[in-house]
Amino acid sequence: MRRRGLRTGDRLCVYLSNCIELIDLFVASVKLGVIFVPINILYREREILHILHDAEPTAVVAAQEMPGSVPVWRLEELETPVEAGRPEITLDGDAPAALVYTSGTTGVSKGAILTHNNFAVNALNLITCWAISSSDRFLLALPLFHVHALANGLHCWLISGCRMRLLERFEHQKAALIPKQTAACNCPPGAPSQAGNPAAGCTLSAPQKTAWGENREIRAPLS
Repeated sequence: MRRRGLRTGDRLCVYLSNCIELIDLFVASVKLGVIFVPINILYREREILHILHDAEPTAVVAAQEMPGSVPVWRLEELETPVEAGRPEITLDGDAPAALVYTSGTTGVSKGAILTHNNFAVNALNLITCWAISSSDRFLLALPLFHVHALANGLHCWLISGCRMRLLERFEHQKAALIPKQTAACNCPPGAPSQAGNPAAGCTLSAPQKTAWGENREIRAPLS
């Protein structure tokens, strides 16, 4: 990202479905002081153009062609250089970390700034209230362009050091077969399509914690 000219305070739009690379981009942005701007992958051209115009990003990372004139960086073109290390950048906790757009149900979507402190304090509160620990196994089924998955799910995983299973999308038939999950992040709770299946649970709540069989998970990075 530094080689491509991104600097602290720049904005980077990301138009991707759930994948490990999306998390890599978010963590890299946070460390570099770049403002992460996720875009709903269900948005159509008009909605995408609104965000690209309003956010004024340096570039947008996508797996496909995008409307507008903002430079598009294809995911497969982004490689971590061998000598890459953590940037020597000091950031204030109140510095913006992400610009997340509202759903726009009553008008055009509006960008909401979330700071590093917003993410950290929110996740620490959730970890404390819901007793999430490094021994938990966490199922993240929500899209990471949504603030619930990004602020709650992802950061609870990063801070607690638990293991996480990331789904590209939520399909309750498949999610119910994933074993040994002790916590899940899905929304809204009690939706009809999720009713009656053990993976539908939603708020990482303690009553939902259970013990299921083997699974392949992702370990949270140490730094």
